[in-house]
Amino acid sequence: MSAQRSQARSATAEIGGRIRSLRLDRGLKLREISDQLGVTRACVSQWEAGRSAPPVRLIAPLAKLLSTSTAILMTGTEDDQRTTGERDILDSAAVILRARKEVARALDIDVRKVSVRVET
Repeated sequence: MSAQRSQARSATAEIGGRIRSLRLDRGLKLREISDQLGVTRACVSQWEAGRSAPPVRLIAPLAKLLSTSTAILMTGTEDDQRTTGERDILDSAAVILRARKEVARALDIDVRKVSVRVET
């Protein structure tokens, strides 16, 4: 496995751990999170287990539900404490989301029907 893939899996697991910890600290159930975000309970469980990460479009709503900032949810620290690599990851996510929105607008389709695949 490449070092980049290993880092990505590690980051996904860390985000999942923060989601679970914040959810439990707030006394929220999986069902409450899933209902509010319009995803399945199994989906939230997958995030918490580190098997997948929440889609970029759900990061801000998820952070709001968990009463935290997107920076803390994604990196465990506030913006000014992020490493260059962490900033690059979040900047890349923002670029991808903007691209998806622009494609959806150009094709006059729902942004949820647009996906972007990044290969390294």
